[in-house]
Amino acid sequence: MEKQAAYRWNNKLRIVVVTLVSILLWSLLVISGVSVKASQDLTNNEDTSEKIVSTEQSILWSEERVNALASELKELHPELSYDYLKDGVYEQLIDNGGSNSNTNNAFRRGGWQGITVAQAGAAIDTAIGIAVGGGAGAGLRVLLMRKGKHEAIGIVKRAAQRHLPWISEGAIDIALNYLSPGTYLAKWWDSRDKYPNNGRINI
Repeated sequence: MEKQAAYRWNNKLRIVVVTLVSILLWSLLVISGVSVKASQDLTNNEDTSEKIVSTEQSILWSEERVNALASELKELHPELSYDYLKDGVYEQLIDNGGSNSNTNNAFRRGGWQGITVAQAGAAIDTAIGIAVGGGAGAGLRVLLMRKGKHEAIGIVKRAAQRHLPWISEGAIDIALNYLSPGTYLAKWWDSRDKYPNNGRINI
């Protein structure tokens, strides 16, 4: 009798131990899964935060600052509307958060026919104005005085290449002498593209 009782007791003990171990293992699996999910959520949140910060950095300009650049662009490009130019400023500020080349909305509108020389000139002047902190022509001249021609050429080259596949440094050097460097560079490209001097940028 004692042996049978001991045997039954051992069986019960084994069941209890197995049950406890199973519960413990299940708990560990659940906790591990929650930790992985939390880690993934945190990573996703960090990625989203980085995107938000990047977007915020690209649109730090105040309304007044955007208006000032749009007004200067209107003086340089009277054939284009103020609203068109202002929209272009906002679009390039946003594009500066990610894209590199041929991102301006004017190019997307132009399609295979290309955009006008005036639109391309304004797009390049906008990129220059944003790069120098406001003011395409005036801002560039201030930069020339403070940083020198080499720095100015680099900024204009990067701005132009956002909208044109390539541009020579010789053309950029000459463009620095113009109130609207973008207009000069757009005309320079138009004189050399697939359909020269047709008033449109054909890429």
